[in-house]
Amino acid sequence: MPISNYAPRIKGNSSNILDENDEIWGVFDDINMMLLKIYFTDHGNLSCRLFLVPKLTYSYYLKMKQINVQTQQKSKPTIICCEYPEKAQDNGYVFFKYLIKNYADNFNIYYLISDNSKDIKNLNGYERNLIQYKSVEHIKLFEKADLIIHSHTPNYALPFFTNFLENKVKEKNKLFLQHGVIASKDVSHIYGRKPTNEFTNLFVVSSEREKKEVFEKYNYPLEDIILTGLPRFDTIMENKGLKDTVKNSVLIMPTWRKGLDQYSEKAFKETDFYKIYASLIHNKDLIDLITRFDYTVKLYLHKNLQKFSYLFEGKFINVMFEGEKTVSELLKESSLLITDYSSVGFDFALMEKKVLYYRPPELISEEMIEENNNVLPGNIIDNEKKLIENMNSFDMDKIYKNKLKDIYKYNDSNACNRIALEVFKILNRN
Repeated sequence: MPISNYAPRIKGNSSNILDENDEIWGVFDDINMMLLKIYFTDHGNLSCRLFLVPKLTYSYYLKMKQINVQTQQKSKPTIICCEYPEKAQDNGYVFFKYLIKNYADNFNIYYLISDNSKDIKNLNGYERNLIQYKSVEHIKLFEKADLIIHSHTPNYALPFFTNFLENKVKEKNKLFLQHGVIASKDVSHIYGRKPTNEFTNLFVVSSEREKKEVFEKYNYPLEDIILTGLPRFDTIMENKGLKDTVKNSVLIMPTWRKGLDQYSEKAFKETDFYKIYASLIHNKDLIDLITRFDYTVKLYLHKNLQKFSYLFEGKFINVMFEGEKTVSELLKESSLLITDYSSVGFDFALMEKKVLYYRPPELISEEMIEENNNVLPGNIIDNEKKLIENMNSFDMDKIYKNKLKDIYKYNDSNACNRIALEVFKILNRN
């Protein structure tokens, strides 16, 4: 039982003390091993991750570590596409489908997914090209993969994390599709190239502005930054200017705040984040809009905060839970988006639909201090009253339509095609 709420911080006295001995294994049950992976955080504090690993996968891993397993001569390169292990609805998923449709004869193409994923239904018809997360087949295919295509970190292509496997990732060709357009958050500490961490070989961007930012702040040479647009933009551009499938539909979609996902329910309800959004969805003027003009208002929390979604349920607000609909579906059916810093604002604006950035002073993040507000395709609003006033109209202002070129260079549905040409280059296939 817990004896204290105090979280100790244990500093490492040597940066390389865990270079070799980072794994502690034990039997968990009849079919699983337990891995305790010890590591130091970026701040030098001792930490660990726990993984349940099937015994068959563990046995193959030991063989993989002991000898350099020789793979058979391959007739064509092997590509693994991945997002989060439980996700199949973002750029990795879209590009995977494109590759299967157009280049199945050129590559062995696989998508990595966990067997308890709510997104498996999105992969119906692709069963022959799926890898079950943590399976023996997973670790075997990773071993012989020629290219990892990732929308977050390439380490999600691994069945579990160890120094040995993470070093194997560094040896692979990698293509980073991104999760969204870089503008509102400085994520160079995550996605930046470091001497000891080859995060990716090719970095996908969507505009000259973004390319310049990745070059100057993320430590990538220009030749490794490809200006193609994100795969999901192909679908977005096809839906540009189309009518919303749900009339007068408002989508509230804030991004997460670091550390909030670790809070207890009681502690979360004491945060400014909870209080501000709980206040908004119970605002009398908002409820008046909903009842008088037949608005549909949906709230969708970031995946890291989904466990708190039920705390916001109310009579006039539809709280959306992960797995009910994809983010893409929610965006397409909505008339107005309210976010704070999420990159979905750019996706929504590219469909020429109105975005509002709701940023009360209590929720301003230190990560946003250097943000270029001139790039944002919508008004920044700092209080509840002004926000609701701006919800009276669903029309996107012309000034923001004129900014779309700074978000996405192209006005077409060919992002996947442009990325595929770069895949040919990285694999030296014409």
